[in-house]
Amino acid sequence: MPKDSLNRKIMVACPCLNEAHRVQEAISSLLEDKGAVDFDILLLDGGSTDGTQEKVRAAFGDRVEIVHNPYRLQAHAVNMAAGIAIERGAEFLVRADLHAKYPSDFISKLCATAHRTEASSVVVSMRTQGGNRVQNAAKLLFSTWLGNGGSPHRTEGYRGWVAHGHHALFRVEEFARVGGYDPEFAANEDAEFDLRLVRANGRIFLESDAAIDYFPRPTLRSTFKQFFRNGRYRVWTAVKHREKLGKRQLLPMASAPILILSALLALVVPWALVIPISYLSLVFYLAWSGARKEKPVAPFSVWGLAVILAIVTHIGFSVGALRGLHDLYRADRAKAKRLQQRQHLDLRVALK
Repeated sequence: MPKDSLNRKIMVACPCLNEAHRVQEAISSLLEDKGAVDFDILLLDGGSTDGTQEKVRAAFGDRVEIVHNPYRLQAHAVNMAAGIAIERGAEFLVRADLHAKYPSDFISKLCATAHRTEASSVVVSMRTQGGNRVQNAAKLLFSTWLGNGGSPHRTEGYRGWVAHGHHALFRVEEFARVGGYDPEFAANEDAEFDLRLVRANGRIFLESDAAIDYFPRPTLRSTFKQFFRNGRYRVWTAVKHREKLGKRQLLPMASAPILILSALLALVVPWALVIPISYLSLVFYLAWSGARKEKPVAPFSVWGLAVILAIVTHIGFSVGALRGLHDLYRADRAKAKRLQQRQHLDLRVALK
């Protein structure tokens, strides 16, 4: 690892796996920040095979340090970056995922907010961007309650203290104090961390003025896989912390069992079809209502696909949640207890 910048106070971590199509734009947008010249950028690569590393070397040379992440997961990548930040005496750790584009003052604005609020962590809002047909539908879907469930970091304009948001900046000492991310979580590591941070008297501030442009998955299949993972590890988080899930998680979680059971029941009692028909009607109505609020009004080709995408996300999350329950109570019955009893060591102690 290069050691030419030991006195820098900001470490920017970019977890990465096969992001050749987005990596140059994402990193270029980070480097546009003229107010934050004192930062290192780490590309923590999990073994990309699509030419990501070669593209980064060609575009940025030594300005971006490439670090091999043998565990591939984002949780490991950010923990590795935190360890490097501790070694270099950095005050702030910024997480910058590569499926996004960042405002030109992203890093400096996050640091200014952290200084002003004395927050343990600063999170940001996400503006979903379009692209192909699926991404255009996702842009519409995630701008409505049907797709975001009213989550503060998915709705532009809210600014203030929250319990969770899209991770952007951590105080290194606070991230280390609560043990960093749980490396067993392949997804939802951010929400699980936020629970521990808040319980350890940490504070999280949502800075809407540093909103990022988020690029959603480009296919229905990849969207299903994303929400499957989210559902699976959201259950892990709830079990680990003995947490009661809210309506925003319970409603999509229940969708697959209810739809399957009502369809089977309809073979004997036809009126049971009222349940899936009502669900589809509600999804159609909410997608249509969201389309009408767009300027100009979104065409049927967009909101019609948003209906299908909404069903894919609900079913994916629900099936993933069922898989999570199977992980903890069927495949490995002792796993739930191990999660609940896990102690997260201060990373500053673990590194010694």
